[in-house]
Amino acid sequence: MSWGPVAALCLVACGGSVIVLRLLMGPTMPDRVLAADTLITLITMSIALYIVFSPDAGTPFVDVMLVISILGFLGTTALARYVEQQADDSDELEETS
Repeated sequence: MSWGPVAALCLVACGGSVIVLRLLMGPTMPDRVLAADTLITLITMSIALYIVFSPDAGTPFVDVMLVISILGFLGTTALARYVEQQADDSDELEETS
């Protein structure tokens, strides 16, 4: 086994731990939304690394990668709209007070 897959796995693990910390400790909702989006990107990248370094990986993993990416995009868009709507609602409450 060469050092390339091991190095890539270490980098993905380090990035994942930092992302999970931001997801759990994020002080605001936009921080958590950004961390969730980054975590989905990291999962997609992990599948891509598996495809590159595994000789028996094939087309089904590419399909899984595409589905995860699309669901991640839709989830991030929905959460961003929710955060924007919450900000608009709080602005309206401040104006009426």
